[in-house]
Amino acid sequence: MTVTRFSSFQATGRHTVAGVWLEDYLNGNRRLWVMDETMEASLSAGMVAGSSLFDAGPFHPGSGS
Repeated sequence: MTVTRFSSFQATGRHTVAGVWLEDYLNGNRRLWVMDETMEASLSAGMVAGSSLFDAGPFHPGSGS
């Protein structure tokens, strides 16, 4: 998990398959597909949150923090 990093994100909507789209405020608003059940259930478009994410390639699972 050495590629886990913390950042501030804004939720931009739901992904068509599963999870949510987040824009990474600390990385040039990079758009990330995040697979995290808690985020999917609780974040609405426009909400801002801080979290650690693990880069798993095409998507980012939440790290539980």
